[in-house]
Amino acid sequence: MEAAVQALYTPDVQQLLAQAANVPFLNWQALGDFENYVYRVDSAQDPHILRVVHSSHRTANQILAELDWLQFLAQHEVPIANALPLPDGNLIATATAADGSTFHLNKFTVAPGAAPPTQWTPAIIENIGRLVGRMHRVTQQYQAPSAAVKRLTWSEEPYFKHGAQWLDPAKPKLKAAWQALMQTLAALPTDPTRFGLIHGDVHGGNFFVQDEAVTLFDFDDCSYKWFASDIAVVFFYAAWRQADAEKEAYMAAFAGHFWRGYNTENTLPADQLELLSTFLDLRRILLYTVVQHKFDAENMPERIKAM
Repeated sequence: MEAAVQALYTPDVQQLLAQAANVPFLNWQALGDFENYVYRVDSAQDPHILRVVHSSHRTANQILAELDWLQFLAQHEVPIANALPLPDGNLIATATAADGSTFHLNKFTVAPGAAPPTQWTPAIIENIGRLVGRMHRVTQQYQAPSAAVKRLTWSEEPYFKHGAQWLDPAKPKLKAAWQALMQTLAALPTDPTRFGLIHGDVHGGNFFVQDEAVTLFDFDDCSYKWFASDIAVVFFYAAWRQADAEKEAYMAAFAGHFWRGYNTENTLPADQLELLSTFLDLRRILLYTVVQHKFDAENMPERIKAM
């Protein structure tokens, strides 16, 4: 979390949010704080996840748009951790910080199971593909509640709008590659069979597994992009988990299992399959940009520096 946001997340703010959740803050078990503060509350009657989002990261309407899509997906039997109402019946509660900015609280179901095992079985990979395929298929029928309550389109997202400025100026080739990718994306078709609301960050840290069934969570990065870019993220992180000597053989097998599941739910146009390598390149540069913006050069993770 950025230092400026951490400074605003005071005990007074935490107390206001705890009152909205009707759970003492001491009972919030911290799970993460990279872009949002995420907690788990264990209770026999109501185990759940709480998320606190600063207004510099997402507006209230952007959050409400995310939660509306989650409820739509759940209604169409996509296995996700769904949004839950807070004790007052609303999906969002807000606390104002000292500078006038706001922190927004949301509640979610706890995904069944646990983090995926180190070695993903063919059934797990196939179920990832099936989940992503169903999500893409049903989303083609989704309509945002209003023009105001709607997630951003890819070109409106900060990392796309400002990415070229955030890249290391000492790496002009990287900046040129970024600009070329932006030109490619701008020319792509955006019809509903190719383009829609996507999760955008499907990897092993964002789903749980129970008896090889997969439940997806953390939709904070959802936005309007190409479905093929969602798939490229899955492949990117699956490959990243493997040693270089094993990567090619593993990914060939992974792709077969993934597509077996995906194609039972949705079929991408052939031209989108041809763009997977483009979206893989995009993910590499985007991840580098995100981390470079979050960390200074000395504190940047070694795996990102090596990209």
